[in-house]
Amino acid sequence: MRFKQARTGVDLGRTRTGTGRGRWKVLSAALLVPSLLVVAGSASSATTSSAGTVGATGVALQAHSVASEPLSWFTARLAADYSLSTVGSTPTSAPAHHAGKNIWVISCGQASTGCSLPTANAVTSGKLLGWKMTSCDGNFGIADAYDTCIRSAIAAGAQGVEIVSTDCNQAYTGMLALKAKGIPLVGSEGFECSEPLGYISNQKVFTGNILYTKQYPSAKALNFQAGRAAADYLVVHDHGNVRVINTDFSVVAGEYADLGFVNELAHCATCKLLTTIKYSPPDTPAGGTFQTEFASALAKYPNANAAYNWPDAIVNQDGMISAVDSVGKRSSFCIVTSQDSAGPTNDQAIANGNAQCADGAVDVVWNGYALTDEMIRALDKAPMAYEGMGPILISKGHNLGKLGVNWAYPGVNVVAAYKKIWGVK
Repeated sequence: MRFKQARTGVDLGRTRTGTGRGRWKVLSAALLVPSLLVVAGSASSATTSSAGTVGATGVALQAHSVASEPLSWFTARLAADYSLSTVGSTPTSAPAHHAGKNIWVISCGQASTGCSLPTANAVTSGKLLGWKMTSCDGNFGIADAYDTCIRSAIAAGAQGVEIVSTDCNQAYTGMLALKAKGIPLVGSEGFECSEPLGYISNQKVFTGNILYTKQYPSAKALNFQAGRAAADYLVVHDHGNVRVINTDFSVVAGEYADLGFVNELAHCATCKLLTTIKYSPPDTPAGGTFQTEFASALAKYPNANAAYNWPDAIVNQDGMISAVDSVGKRSSFCIVTSQDSAGPTNDQAIANGNAQCADGAVDVVWNGYALTDEMIRALDKAPMAYEGMGPILISKGHNLGKLGVNWAYPGVNVVAAYKKIWGVK
């Protein structure tokens, strides 16, 4: 069997000083992830870099031999990626809840539907319990907005805070303040301060984060698998001739997804990662740095036939599809994402064959209700429960579901299930 020089290794770590937007420095730490990818250091704004020496976080990785696999290997894995066997079920019981609780939900950025929709469903589900629900726009951390929301919640007498897709290193000061006040903090895809990919300290600030399934319990496991599935799809879709522009979104969940993607693609000896664009939440508004960098990469690599990106909200809102259209590749280019949380626009693009061709699915309603369910447990000082959301791939003809509405796992009535265990109508 032939081997390919690919991006893998063992040492992983980085830390930043300040409250989540300061300088990065190399950290002596180790993290074991499936298939062992090594990462060190990072930049905090959108940059491009050569695929030959750059891996999932936009920095040099140690070269190591990875077995190349035939197309049939990817085809078999893709079938598993489509399988509903990765999806669990909602919990069958929950602690008693108490009406009148003052709960705040902090969105990672309301301009992104990938943040606003889970936030809206967390608010809706909390109101079913008789809670006073307040949402706050974290605005991608611009102008210290995450910490500002947390300080506002504390000042308003919040008895619990839920936060969507925000890591400790993005809101360190505010999260420490919540801990000092004894206010429960529950996250959706939020990573602790000690997470090696976003290390800032050994503090523990989250009361809990959503648990997904027993097979993929954490956001780390779920997103790593979602990235792998994206690579499987591209290899099969392009018959082993992938020429991909990789993008790496520098929140920890996004970086784990990118690790999974790069690691899986490394098994394809005939595939090529042309470049990696590394970007952070403040780079994402329409017309911003990310949109410019992606358009530049398309121009620089005219042989590119694919792109990978973690949050699918970026595809439409930040011009990835329009950029592909502008170079005349609408029907020949394939964008794959790993986080189907942007509502019906991405699903419609997939159905239309409009540059985006596959997505990793997350039910935004389930996500919001799961946040509320975990908050019930946090207020009761009970353990977190497996909420049942698993990584599943969708594409035209596979798991796409009903168009024009937010994507939902097939055959699961999430709202009815949670109402039943909470004892509400």
